[in-house]
Amino acid sequence: MTPERDAVEKVCTELNRQLGRSNDFAIEVYRWETDSGPGFHVKGPQGKIDQDLPISDCDIMVAIFWTRFGSPTLLPGGETGTEHEINLAFESWKKNQKPQILIYFKNEAVDWDEIDADQIARVKNFQKEFRPGGRYEQGQYETFSKIDDFKDKLRQHLSRQLPLHGNAAPSSGFDFDGYRTRFGYAPKWDLSNIWVAQAPGDAPVSPTLEQIYQELRIAEKFDPGQLSLGAPLSVEDVAVLEDRILLIGAAGAGKTTWVRHVFYRLLQRNDVCPFLIELRKLAETLQGRKVTGKARSLVSYLEAALEELDCKAQGLEDALKDRAGPRPILLVDGWDELGSLGREFRQKLASFVRSYPRVGVIATSRPYGLEKPDVDDGFAQRYVQPLNDEEIEAFSNRFWAICYGTDPKHAESAQRFLAALKSAPSARAPARTPLLCTMMLFISRSRTLPDERHDLYQACIEHMLSAYRREEAHVPGMAHHWRPEKMNERLRAAAALAFAIHAEGRGDRNQTIVLSARKMANLLPGDCEEHGPGFLAWLAGPAGLLTDRSDGSLSFAHLSFQEYLAAWHVANVLPEDQQSFDKWCTVSRWQEVLRLWAAIMWSGRRERFAAVAEQFLGSSEGLCALGGMLADGWGNPELFRRWLERFLMLVETCPPRQVSECGRAWAGCRQTQRRDEFQDAWNRAVQAGRGSHERGRSSSAERQVWCCRARPVKLRRAIGESKVRGTVLWDGYGRSRLRHGRRSPGRLPSARRGHRLDGSWGCGSKLS
Repeated sequence: MTPERDAVEKVCTELNRQLGRSNDFAIEVYRWETDSGPGFHVKGPQGKIDQDLPISDCDIMVAIFWTRFGSPTLLPGGETGTEHEINLAFESWKKNQKPQILIYFKNEAVDWDEIDADQIARVKNFQKEFRPGGRYEQGQYETFSKIDDFKDKLRQHLSRQLPLHGNAAPSSGFDFDGYRTRFGYAPKWDLSNIWVAQAPGDAPVSPTLEQIYQELRIAEKFDPGQLSLGAPLSVEDVAVLEDRILLIGAAGAGKTTWVRHVFYRLLQRNDVCPFLIELRKLAETLQGRKVTGKARSLVSYLEAALEELDCKAQGLEDALKDRAGPRPILLVDGWDELGSLGREFRQKLASFVRSYPRVGVIATSRPYGLEKPDVDDGFAQRYVQPLNDEEIEAFSNRFWAICYGTDPKHAESAQRFLAALKSAPSARAPARTPLLCTMMLFISRSRTLPDERHDLYQACIEHMLSAYRREEAHVPGMAHHWRPEKMNERLRAAAALAFAIHAEGRGDRNQTIVLSARKMANLLPGDCEEHGPGFLAWLAGPAGLLTDRSDGSLSFAHLSFQEYLAAWHVANVLPEDQQSFDKWCTVSRWQEVLRLWAAIMWSGRRERFAAVAEQFLGSSEGLCALGGMLADGWGNPELFRRWLERFLMLVETCPPRQVSECGRAWAGCRQTQRRDEFQDAWNRAVQAGRGSHERGRSSSAERQVWCCRARPVKLRRAIGESKVRGTVLWDGYGRSRLRHGRRSPGRLPSARRGHRLDGSWGCGSKLS
């Protein structure tokens, strides 16, 4: 029972921090391990413990049982130490009404091969003493299953024993009990936000959120390459949080689910009172009505929201100010949904925390939320981390256990799903996002999970586009939902929209493209023009392919879906004379689209793929784009060898950023034979360059290879990551020897942009 005993100390520490100072009390926890010293006593060790820890002087006694009743002592009657201490406390309570005795029994499953039958029998007999006619018939006990359940119950029970203004009701007059009763029901797992349609032949999955919830790791930075960063932000941490937090995560990272989970768990505590504001609803309220003056304040909004849900709001403002009652915790979800209201709400929130400094605040946002609170507002930024392999496995096991219950099929299904992820690393990357992992789990209920990235995207999108239309609107200003009757028509319309939006983008691939609903409707194909608003409402509502914001603007929910649909449009709809490969191969945001296009074409139209590949072989810009396609496994061996030869010859003339992207593609290449051949050729070229250097001469190709570090799949370390301007020489170990045209002793002079350096030592590359 060590975890439970430790939990007692932790709960008491939290109560001291939350309530002790304002109510002038402190809870001190005594344990025989730490508060009874060594020595001798005529009654044995238990007598020494009784001497050091007089139970009659205590206010509260906590006893916890599971499979053991206590250790033998030298006391008469064969009493164990635990039984002896409870009897002492009980006799003291009958005389002085102290200590209060809190007894808990753990009912978690146990391995019967590892328990003492006599001990478990004594626990059961002790439990029977609380029945009418038993020794302890004046009392009652509590049961629990998990450690979190125990902490919640202990916190509630201890709070009732504490001297909070003579145990009178909080001075605010706010009905905390009524509020908790109104909102304290266990929330269901909300699949409407996960965009999954459960297959008709499968038993519906409808667990509570607590049954399926997967803890999320939260850290001070975000690095998708590091899957061990951070730790869960527990409910206990939130309750005693001193800093305000802005929790940032991409779409589908689990922010809203985390907020709902924390809100429900906080409601179970007596020392805090959580309030949840969904900013999208707040924005719709402020935009949809003529709300002015004090009515636009956060307190007024909270009061109105409580009244609408038949919960009394009287005394709410006093409860926010009250320093003696439960600490208010404000959870603010979806800052990115505010749109143009971001600045106004930031000011309101700043005013709110100044007026009510005791209130803890946690806000969530996607990275692009406008006017997000920052350090100047007293907010520390934290980032939701992607799921690692162990977390995916744990989530999968819970999902299949819920689907099949005690049926052994759940273990078989979980292993099959995890094996599919292991065999397809391209599928594992999306699975690190909780939302996409959930979608993949539902897909795998009725079909085999695809191995390739493009097939997985296709399966997910078809799953989303199979959603039924509903009449209620989800996008402000749109009154209905509409979708084409046939799946292929929906796919063509969504793909045309994705291609048009992608063409509207500027800058990097990772930049989310957000457009107004009106402008996005104008980008739809002609056959959807009449029903444009309704189609967008359906895509943003039941289908979930788009994300709508409170200001009416829209974007694709996930950039990967937009890129795949754009590639599908190029492959299946766009005429060849409108396919601008010579332009696309030079733009960063089109690189993933080209790789997905290659996957689609290699699956069915290889002659077209071969024609474009020949086009790419003829230009230094196209070489890098083609390299990414070949790293994915598309193209025949002859094409790969031709590309490798030309790439090694012309790598210096390729744009550094594209070389960097090509290097990242080869770093993640799963084609073992092709990757090894690439590496061998690269190493031979590097060795040839080193030998020519030693002989005092080198060929052009050797010099171009020599300028890069001798780690072939890490090209980005050699070319493309430097931010300096001018000519840079690399010595084969990745160190810059000459920058901005300055000479080093015995080194070569700098060259003009586009010119090569002559000489046997190395080769310069223009970086910017």
